[in-house]
Amino acid sequence: MPSNKENASRSGRRRVQLGPLDGENSEDYKIRRMKNNEAVRKSRDKSKKKTEETLQKVNALKTENCKLEEKIRVYKKQLSDLKSIFLSHAGSAEIGQKIDFDTLLQDSDSETEDPLAI
Repeated sequence: MPSNKENASRSGRRRVQLGPLDGENSEDYKIRRMKNNEAVRKSRDKSKKKTEETLQKVNALKTENCKLEEKIRVYKKQLSDLKSIFLSHAGSAEIGQKIDFDTLLQDSDSETEDPLAI
């Protein structure tokens, strides 16, 4: 098993000796520990804050998605109603043009062909 020195040289980092040479009660060691504890606390707080912000964004996007799905449902219903009205009137009215009803009534976003073409 490789020693810590070998691991440190492989990763390109050097390990800093945590304990002081003359015992763990030295003032330098206590200061380093306090600084490290503060850094860890800040890092955890930052991570927690980022997680909370992400959850808020997720919830906002879910709410927006529900609203958009409801709009789609309403628009599809309106489209269906308008198609029914159009077909009932188009069948009874005299239209002087040949109309391609299949093309006119298809559910597509692109209007590549003119459905009222003669």
